[in-house]
Amino acid sequence: MDRLIEIGKEIQDKRLSYNLNIEELSLQLKITKKYLQSIESGEIFKLLPPVYSNGYIKTYANSLGLDGKKIIEELKDQSQELNFTTVNTEFIEHSLNYKEDLKPNKVTIIISLVIGLIFYGFWKLYTNDIPKTPITNDNNSTDNRQKFDRDENIGIPKSLISK
Repeated sequence: MDRLIEIGKEIQDKRLSYNLNIEELSLQLKITKKYLQSIESGEIFKLLPPVYSNGYIKTYANSLGLDGKKIIEELKDQSQELNFTTVNTEFIEHSLNYKEDLKPNKVTIIISLVIGLIFYGFWKLYTNDIPKTPITNDNNSTDNRQKFDRDENIGIPKSLISK
């Protein structure tokens, strides 16, 4: 792991020799400032799994004119811990907890169902109750619509209006 700190220091020195701001590099490389700083401090593998860490180190080193591929190979040779197949359990546990937080609880489900039922009730209340008229096969009829005895003012069948 000492080599990782040395590489981080080497990358930081190179960045400073070019007088580059870490915020500007973060925007250019599309890698968050936090990860670039953790590369420079040699702690990137505490934050991310090796697949991402190695990719970020390689990208950061290449952007400063260093040989990123050579650096990653050197790190992989130095430590089995940095191998692509190694799993960072801290990262996985955090990811699993994050997914647990996204699951709806019972109160959310009940409230959603109540709101849905209210909307369904209003929809049923305000939709038109007039039955759709079937098309007849009567060739003599020019009007294929069924005729209803309706109240002219409100369009409700007279049979439904109590007097």
